[in-house]
Amino acid sequence: MVNTFGMWLEQTEYFDGELAIGECYMEPSFVWNSEGTTIKDEGKKFFQILLDAEYELLNTRTINLKLDGDKYFELGEMFGLALAGYVADSIYNKLFDTVDYLVEDVHF
Repeated sequence: MVNTFGMWLEQTEYFDGELAIGECYMEPSFVWNSEGTTIKDEGKKFFQILLDAEYELLNTRTINLKLDGDKYFELGEMFGLALAGYVADSIYNKLFDTVDYLVEDVHF
């Protein structure tokens, strides 16, 4: 079975790097933390083409999806921007689920 980008996200605990599609680099770079973020069903439907894509690691900080960069550039850019929180909260909350971290009182 071929690994897909979606499978890679599920198996990757933490990643801070670049996303490329057909070696066209997306803006912004993205941070993935599987302990704190999951993609909701609506997000999986919206980004299905990306999640089902084969991938290759170009180096330790760049993952390249084996798709036509010209055709899927906007979807890849939307993924990066949405994941980074550069979309309205209402859209982010439809696509992703994040864990609320416990904030403890700090005493000096």
